Amino acid sequence: MAYFAEIDDKSVVARVLVVKDSVPNGASFLSNLFGGEWVQCSRNNTKKMAVSGSIYHTEDDGFQFPSPFPSWSWNKESWQWEPPTPRPSSSDSYGWNEENQSWDKIL
Repeated sequence: MAYFAEIDDKSVVARVLVVKDSVPNGASFLSNLFGGEWVQCSRNNTKKMAVSGSIYHTEDDGFQFPSPFPSWSWNKESWQWEPPTPRPSSSDSYGWNEENQSWDKIL
């Protein structure tokens, strides 16, 4: 199975559909069927994973997920969102507190 993301005119993913591997050129197949622009994506590669609402970067051929919090910044090297403060390196569970800009221990 191959995964394809429909990209709108602002490079935002509208939806992701699956096409059988036996279908040649899945992006063209979907474009002919539904119209629009389609880009192949993957469930096995962080940079190539797409979900509705993610943004496609043509120059990097990758999908940027929506930010989990307004304070987090996009790291193009790791292709992930990063908090302003690193998560504590203990085995305890922590959750991000956007109001205090800190990691709170989950009890």
